[in-house]
Amino acid sequence: MAGESQGLTNGQMLPLYAERNIFGIPPDTPIFRIVETSRLFEDIRDMRLSHTAVSPKKWQDPNENPLLRVRYKDSVTGDDISLASLANDLYGVCWSRSPKPASGMWSYYSHGNLAVRLQTTPRKLLEGAMDAGNPFFMLQHFVGEMKYVSSLEFDEFFQDQDYSKHLDSLGQGLTLSTMRLPLHYSSEEEVRLVLSVDRNQDWTHRNVTFKVDYASIPFNWANVIDSVVVDPDRGPGAIPPAIAELAALGINCPVI
Repeated sequence: MAGESQGLTNGQMLPLYAERNIFGIPPDTPIFRIVETSRLFEDIRDMRLSHTAVSPKKWQDPNENPLLRVRYKDSVTGDDISLASLANDLYGVCWSRSPKPASGMWSYYSHGNLAVRLQTTPRKLLEGAMDAGNPFFMLQHFVGEMKYVSSLEFDEFFQDQDYSKHLDSLGQGLTLSTMRLPLHYSSEEEVRLVLSVDRNQDWTHRNVTFKVDYASIPFNWANVIDSVVVDPDRGPGAIPPAIAELAALGINCPVI
């Protein structure tokens, strides 16, 4: 393995790879996510983290993952080249740098159910997602702050026929293609955790659970959550049950 070739184990190298795979945001920046408690508690109980396929249909946004539809031309043969088979194996979890949810965000992400807002950091997210037992963990997990650009710049970036910028040995180019959106989304201040799946790997076969539009991976929740805010519309009576449930799952952090 890469780490072992330098005299270090993958476990010793994991924090270094985690920091390397964070883009555009300091590793210890607070980030936030609203999630339904039923989904969160299930993931914590199973020691897993669910990711959603990055696609225009699932995310209800035509600007998501343009590599699924863009076609390039082979400079020699003139044949069409598609990166869709690679882009189709990208899964994400959305977070935000904003410490205060925008109007309507609680209802949008809770779907009418009890929800909480988690706080963590990019470093903690990656260290929770990366498994030292996976020989390729350093190529599959990334966190990046969304880059917001003009619509013209967005279109030019993906229509540029130099598709090689999306392909590199570290998997960064493909992942970074999902961390770019038109400027009018900038109020979201999104930070995205991305999983790049290789379905041919033994580790994937043994550890990744696929459902329609979702991929679930082993996740070490210990020390990931810094604090939890319960949906304020639920009133103070919703806080003690949330504290009790989280404590029962081994999560001890401030809950307000």
